[in-house]
Amino acid sequence: MKRSATATLLLIALFALSAQGLADNFEGRIITVDNKIIESPLIITKETLPVRFLENNVETAVKMKDVMRVVIVDPRFHSDIDAMIFLRDGRKFSVNFNADNFSGDSISRFLYKQPDPISGNLVTQGIEYNKVREVSFDEDTGNIRVDSAGNLFPPDFIYSPYTGEKLKLGQPE
Repeated sequence: MKRSATATLLLIALFALSAQGLADNFEGRIITVDNKIIESPLIITKETLPVRFLENNVETAVKMKDVMRVVIVDPRFHSDIDAMIFLRDGRKFSVNFNADNFSGDSISRFLYKQPDPISGNLVTQGIEYNKVREVSFDEDTGNIRVDSAGNLFPPDFIYSPYTGEKLKLGQPE
């Protein structure tokens, strides 16, 4: 009985830790294959993206906070995608990854949030991986946000709780 309770607690702890690192949110844009641009205050990604380098077949994980742009080269079978990944430090790689591993969605969609036109609340939306040409993240992702009164907020805030206005990216002074 004691082992069963210990095992259950261990599983709960592991689930909580994995859920914590499940997704990061980055401001950026999605460009579709028909050149439609979807600006999003929050593109949902996992913390890391397991990839396989095409040139040497080595598998590794890329931290999404290091990624500036993902250009889809070939969305092949089911959700198997060949892409170019451009990192913030200037390096770029030809890789293959499973679309389900990008945002954690099991039906092969890139997930993003858009403000609801009526309520203004952010609503999760998705676009099928084979309709996406490029996903890019703003260079300032990870910086602080500022309202017109100079109040500072974490990077995941979209609107000022004091003024209600959309926050701008900023730097601490």
